[in-house]
Amino acid sequence: MRKTAGETQAPRWLEVHVRTEDAARWQRFLALLDDPPAAEEASPQGELLRKCWLAAEKDARARIQRAAQQAGIEPIWVGESTPEDWLAGWKRFHKAQPVGKRLWVRPPFGAHAPTGRLAITIDPGMAFGTGAHATTRLCLAAIEALAPELAGASMLDFGCGSGILAIAAKKLGFGEVVAVDCAPEAVLAARKAARENGVGIACACASTPPARRFALVVANILAEPLIALAPKLAAATGKWLVLSGILGEQAARITAAYARTGLHLVRRTDEGEWAALWFAREG
Repeated sequence: MRKTAGETQAPRWLEVHVRTEDAARWQRFLALLDDPPAAEEASPQGELLRKCWLAAEKDARARIQRAAQQAGIEPIWVGESTPEDWLAGWKRFHKAQPVGKRLWVRPPFGAHAPTGRLAITIDPGMAFGTGAHATTRLCLAAIEALAPELAGASMLDFGCGSGILAIAAKKLGFGEVVAVDCAPEAVLAARKAARENGVGIACACASTPPARRFALVVANILAEPLIALAPKLAAATGKWLVLSGILGEQAARITAAYARTGLHLVRRTDEGEWAALWFAREG
């Protein structure tokens, strides 16, 4: 999901109501919306009502319908919500959290980083990548794990969203870090987040990777674009490539697509139904 950058006008939000006691289906519904929206639960008249808020983008209602069908639930109401309602729900849902051994991802109103952890602050209402989604956490953990080996090396964050992965790489000691996204609002969000986190990253709006190599390439998008872009993402990979935005059941197709490019799968990490795949170039 792409949230609006919020630099020129107040964002618009959709509020979704679902009446279900099946927590697993509700969590799958939230996961299928890509970046988990703000969510809360209430129990009027003894019935469990679950709510979530997400950016009112042009395809938002279609994505809600698809996610609900795949999760096996039926929204009872979808309508526009005020920014105040959304922000209140977001604050209840998104909390500061540790990621890996060194990172601490927080909203501006979240708890400050404990001693020894590197803080990454991401505003609500920016682009995809608040640290709440499993795929974001899987990528952050991979970047942290590879940082000692790649200290001072270059990194490409393709499909950067809020820029959280690029910011993490810079704070973990990478050298040149480039963030690319096809959505102009995401590029604006990444630039703003980099300034607010006190790091320098190069941001560009493009639908394909730069025609050069990076020691590490990370792409947290979706399975079909990852397959379509396999030759270009592989060509941009100097040593390591980390891919996510992948459901576990899609991992075999992704692995086969990248094997044809000459990269080999070294590691797979999972969180819930989501996976991250680590590929390496020989030599």
